[in-house]
This record gives sequence, C-alpha cells and structure tokens, in this order.
Amino acid sequence: MPAGAEYRLPGLSLRLSQTGDASGIDAETTLATLLDRQQADLGDAALMGWRKLPSEIQAIEQIQQSARLLAAGASELLLIGMGGSINGARAVYRALELDSRLMRAVEFMDNPDPATMITVLESVDPASCSVLAVSRSGNTLETVAMLAASLQFLDAGDTGGPQVAVCCQENDNPLGTLADRHGWKRIALPEHTGGRFSMFTAAGLLPLAFAGLDITALSKAAAETATLLEESTLADNPAWQLSGLLLADGIANAVLYCYGDLLLGFGDWWRQLLAESTGRTLPGGKHIGINPLLARGASDQHSLNQLFLDGPANNAYCFLGCSEPQFDISVNRGSERLPEGFAQLGGQSLHGLLDASRRGTMATLQSAGHPVAELVLNRLDEQALGSLLQLWMHTTACLGIRFGINPYDQPGVERSKQVTDRLLRDGQ
Repeated sequence: MPAGAEYRLPGLSLRLSQTGDASGIDAETTLATLLDRQQADLGDAALMGWRKLPSEIQAIEQIQQSARLLAAGASELLLIGMGGSINGARAVYRALELDSRLMRAVEFMDNPDPATMITVLESVDPASCSVLAVSRSGNTLETVAMLAASLQFLDAGDTGGPQVAVCCQENDNPLGTLADRHGWKRIALPEHTGGRFSMFTAAGLLPLAFAGLDITALSKAAAETATLLEESTLADNPAWQLSGLLLADGIANAVLYCYGDLLLGFGDWWRQLLAESTGRTLPGGKHIGINPLLARGASDQHSLNQLFLDGPANNAYCFLGCSEPQFDISVNRGSERLPEGFAQLGGQSLHGLLDASRRGTMATLQSAGHPVAELVLNRLDEQALGSLLQLWMHTTACLGIRFGINPYDQPGVERSKQVTDRLLRDGQ
C-alpha cells in the first residue's frame, strides 16, 4: 500500500497511510522525554514501570524459576484472572498454541460463567494440574470466587489436590493472606505497573514459561522495541505517529482487523488496553476515548465491510497479518473440482487467499480516504509478538499524552466494582 511512512521493528513492519502531528509538540523531541514528563506530571498515579520491565533480566530469571516449580509433576496450568491479569499471557499463548515447542497446556478462566467454568474444569486432570490465580490488588471478586470454586472441584478427588500459587502485590491483601494461610506459593507483582500493562511481569510471563515458550526472546524483542521507540524523535516515531493516525479528524473508533485466527487473542488484549486507557470523563464533563473494535479477517469482510466502506467515516483501521504462516493448505489436486470461473484458485494457497483478502480490503478502505495502518509480523514467534505488544503499550501511552489524561488508572472500572461488591453484601 502507498504509505505515509514505513517503519521496521524487531520481527515486524508498520506502514501508515498518513502521518502528521497537530499536537504542537516539537517534532525533534524524543518519546522518552515526553514519557518522563508524563511520569513527573502524574506523580504517584503514574504506573509506568512497564517501560523497563522487559529488560529486567533478574526478574525474568525469577519468573522462570517459579514456572519450573509449578511445572514439576504437572502437564497443565489452570490460569485464573480477570482482564489485564490474564489477557497478555493468553494473547501470546493463543498465537503460539500450535507451536511444536509447546510442552504443557494452559487453560484460561476469566469469567465466572458456570457453564464455561464447568467445561474447563472437566477438561483438566487434578492429578497433573497446577493452579495460578492472578489479581494485582488481591481483592478481585471474580478471581477469588473462581479460585474457590475451582479448588472445590479439583480437590474432590483422592489425589491431594493441585499445586496452587497466587500472583498479587506484596502488600497485605486478601488473596495474598489466603496464600500465606494455606502455604501456597506467593509471587509478587510490582506496584509500579498496572494490570493491562503487566505483560512482562509474572502475570504475563509465568504461564508462558510454564508452557515451554521462550520468554527471554519475547522480553528481549520488547526491550529492543522499547529502546528504539523511546530514543526516536516524534517526527519519525512509530508509536507517536500511530497514535496520531488513531486520532485523525472525525475518528471515534479504532478497528483491528486480524488476518489469522491465532491472532485473535492479541485482539482481546489490544481491545482492553485501548478502551480502559482512553475512556475518560474530563473535569468539565466532556467524555473522550477511543472505541476499539475487533474484526476477524476474512470472515468479517462479509459482515462488517459494507458498514466500513459505505457507513460513517469515523473509523481508523489497523490491519494485522503475518508473512510466514505456521500452516498452509494449497488447492492443487482439487483444482479440477473448481467451478467455472474460479481457475485463479488452482495451485493457490489458502494463506495467499487470506493475505490477498487483507491487502484488497485495506487498499479499498485507504482509497476511500480512511486512515489505515498495516502491521505485518515476519512470522508468528516470540520476537514478533514481544515487539508488537511493546509497540501498542507505547502507542497507548502516546494516546494518553495527546488526550491529556492519565492512561494508567481506570476510575470507571473501580466504580463498577464498588457497586457490585455492595450488591453482594446486601444480598441483592
């Protein structure tokens, strides 16, 4: 696609259909300067430890050690958490769950829906299952409830029950206190990093290490990407320019079009990151934010594209694809069964068809004047995923700067939690 700018990051490329900056900030300023200023302005409310986490080698080694302890005698891990406590690990695991290097399975439980929980619990073997509950605050209602219900189910046999660990802050909190009382392993989460930015804490990395994935390569790529982004000036900065494209005139929604079902887990992580970080009510009462929408290519071309192409012009589009698929199927011996007029499919791979669909949809939207970003992973591996995750965390920080808000808290979510807790306490 003809692009306003093209960037190379470890394991991926990014192209933008348009660039430009109406922020009034000097284009020769480095992103590190802006983020340092953001951190100083927000003070204690700036949970910005995520900037350095991927380069903290000692912490990564400690996470690997904890993963080995949970993996001893276990073939699967039941990971329990909500939102940012679980989305990062799932994004990477889902992308690589068909990788031949995977040694152990991870089952995810992130919603107290009884039907889903029973389905998951009946699929695991208590004799070879470890349990990890993650809650940064240690008092997430749903996580505590799902942990209690799961252990009630898994302890029902004669095996003595699963090995249990919890991830929470080091302070005195309900989940941590429960772990201490029962002698469960307690793994500390840093105070300086919020849930949705916690991909490179134990919350995100430990389940992946348990599964046998290379968290060192994942973290190394993220660290390299962080350095590249923070040292670049705004004029030539992928994260800053991408954030500008998402806030082009008239844009209310960001659409992430994932071409590859293995990338849909990343889409869930991305959706929370943007929604929870940008949705705010300003002091004057104005409501701001980006509404993140997830689309599945090529399937949603047949359900959403009519609206995207001929509906309101209020979307920015990010197309996510991969150059080298893990698997492919070609229409070779079946070519004689193709209907008349479909000869072009003969010998064509399905990945080639999927990629042509991506490029065709992208070109059509761009030609209609919509802001378009193209993200292409070299291959589906830890390097590309580490870089992709770090790019979007930095882009989200840039959105916070452009909006003039703190993108690291979630006041609306906290209000909802308080109301839910009150309803349960009142027996309603």
